[in-house]
Amino acid sequence: MDKDTQKKFISSLMIIVLANVIGGGFFVLAFYFSKNIIFLYLGLGIIILTLIAMFILYFKIRKSL
Repeated sequence: MDKDTQKKFISSLMIIVLANVIGGGFFVLAFYFSKNIIFLYLGLGIIILTLIAMFILYFKIRKSL
């Protein structure tokens, strides 16, 4: 990998990690506030969005190689 691709890969991984931490936080809040299911759906939505983002970034990096 060249340096530019490595920078893109590392920055995309950091975004994915941050989004998954936020999603995990919503899941913890959902279990803590069991009456508010909205936190559970927000956490699930963020995790699904990060999976979609991971696939998009994977294909973009794969095309650039």
